[in-house]
Amino acid sequence: MLHTTFAQQVAMMQEVDDRYERRLLDEVKKVDREISSLQDQRNALVKLLARARAERHAERDMTILRSSSIDRIAIETKILQVLEKNKKPTAAKEIYSSVLSSFPGLKESTFRSHLHRLKNKQRIHPAKRQRGFWMLKSEP
Repeated sequence: MLHTTFAQQVAMMQEVDDRYERRLLDEVKKVDREISSLQDQRNALVKLLARARAERHAERDMTILRSSSIDRIAIETKILQVLEKNKKPTAAKEIYSSVLSSFPGLKESTFRSHLHRLKNKQRIHPAKRQRGFWMLKSEP
């Protein structure tokens, strides 16, 4: 039988401890690599989510923009048609009534915004000496 000295026993225990520590350190490094990989995957997914949300909001905004643009153009066209048909200064209330028949939900304040937008585009102008009356802008 082999007899080992106390110093040899301590050395063997140290060697076992060292191997155990190395194995644990290797496991920690492996977990760190997995965590890093998962963080990379998470970051990629967050970017995709942000892009999807931005595209969804852009599509919704474009739909709203298109819808409101179509309504705006239709309302402004109706205003111009009423003024062209009358060929004389026309009261805003009369124009509003005509437009309201085609656009039942149109609020008067929104209608006035359309009048002022057409004025700013120089398509119509207020009648002289007749408050609340509008006319088509005459072509030069």
